[in-house]
Amino acid sequence: MGASVNSGIIGGNANVNGLAIISGIVQGDVNVPSGSDANISGIVQGTVRVSGGVARLYGTINAAEISSGRIEVYGILQSPLRYMGGDVYYAPGSIIAG
Repeated sequence: MGASVNSGIIGGNANVNGLAIISGIVQGDVNVPSGSDANISGIVQGTVRVSGGVARLYGTINAAEISSGRIEVYGILQSPLRYMGGDVYYAPGSIIAG
């Protein structure tokens, strides 16, 4: 089975379970728990929360936090990453607010 693909507007929070591709607009938060893997190339108006999973941020993200797992930033992060543990990768060319 392939990844779940969400390309429309999600009016609330998005809870990733397994593999997911989010290329639309999430008006709430995106939660990436242990065992989940998400590619986010759309807009997240809330916070991407990584707690054990893997999140790759290609789009425009309002805020992000990580307590465990891995987060990779390739796009725009509009506020500083809230770091509480885990692995972080910032790609050359990514934009992170200071």
